[in-house]
Amino acid sequence: MYLQWGSVRLGSIPQMMFAGVNTFTILAVPLFLLAGKLMNVGGITTRLFRLARTLVGFLPGSLGHVVVVANVIFAGMSGTAVSDASGLGPIVIQAMRQRDP
Repeated sequence: MYLQWGSVRLGSIPQMMFAGVNTFTILAVPLFLLAGKLMNVGGITTRLFRLARTLVGFLPGSLGHVVVVANVIFAGMSGTAVSDASGLGPIVIQAMRQRDP
């Protein structure tokens, strides 16, 4: 005899939960975050931000331009917005706090 809740057997609920989580998309998000953090720890993001500041830092409103250029280059390297946000986010926040009067 099986325990049921409506038309679903209660024994199959853990199996359905695991099948819902067992996808490449859900696995990719933490790995992209890890890639962004590794690039941040390795210093790639700091050098990239410095390069973008050298390229467009002379323009009015340069911090916004620098962030866009750095994200374009970083997106070309990583290929994902999640690692862009996790990698360049701390650098950009620090630069904004230094610019804030």
